[in-house]
Amino acid sequence: MINIWQFSNFQLNAYSKNYFKLGKNNQIDQLQDIIKKNNNIIVMWGGTNILFKQKEYKNKFFLHIRNKGYKKIDKNTYEISAGHWITNFIKDLIKNDIHTLDPLYGLPGSIWWAIIGNAGSFGLEIWPFVQSVTYIDPNWKLHTSKDYKHSYRNSNYKNSNRIAVKFKLHIPDQKLKDQKNRERYRNRRKENQNFKNTCGCFWKNPKIDKTKKQNQNIIKKLKKYENNPLTRKINQNKQTITIATGWLTETLWLKWLEKYWVQISNKHWNFVLNPKTKNGKDILKFAKWVEWKIFDEFRIKLEKEVQIY
Repeated sequence: MINIWQFSNFQLNAYSKNYFKLGKNNQIDQLQDIIKKNNNIIVMWGGTNILFKQKEYKNKFFLHIRNKGYKKIDKNTYEISAGHWITNFIKDLIKNDIHTLDPLYGLPGSIWWAIIGNAGSFGLEIWPFVQSVTYIDPNWKLHTSKDYKHSYRNSNYKNSNRIAVKFKLHIPDQKLKDQKNRERYRNRRKENQNFKNTCGCFWKNPKIDKTKKQNQNIIKKLKKYENNPLTRKINQNKQTITIATGWLTETLWLKWLEKYWVQISNKHWNFVLNPKTKNGKDILKFAKWVEWKIFDEFRIKLEKEVQIY
């Protein structure tokens, strides 16, 4: 059995019988052969958004996408390996005075994770910069396609039977007028987020359609708490209200409570912390309890952002 707990920031005890790390692009042929011989495959892209709910996995094959490197194809186009760390790539852009992706600077995880899950931060999402995806299809063949489609924290490659190994990104030049802001996003992340024993935002921010009658009671309930000044509650347009999950947990004072040896961070109220347990089931029990508390008060169903295996 291979120790895979290190691939989850929750630091849980987890072991797998089958494991392969794509460390270099010249191993893609080997990866294709593994996919050909195994059906029950789980792809990992760095561990920053993974929760293992079992202690042992005997019938699943874990693929760890960690191939590194990128090359500049023309002035604004880059081909980048799926396992390349997103913050390292942005750091290199900053060295060349290109600040287009600065709001994503400091995100943990790889380009694979960022693009497959359409990562976003401080109002910027990565989807506009994706030109093409090179992937292995269910017939074990390598393809490059421009069919990338996105939605909130999602894409048509997430949980699909296509395994992405490289991406092509178009990064237009965007200079920063005030160079003092160079570290602003990273510093804000350091101040407001935890980096150990957590996988970042555990739940997606729920969206409420204001035009549906069944949601009117939810909107009335939100207005009851609208004077809560401690954090951002909503963004809204004519049709949709987007609610910060951290506002929901903070409003109900869930951030102060520890249950099943698990708790919500007092820095970022959508971060679940694991200070004590080594069992993923404890984290899931805690998450279920939080989801029930939110639903009981607001009639809002939270959707998990973390990947559970």
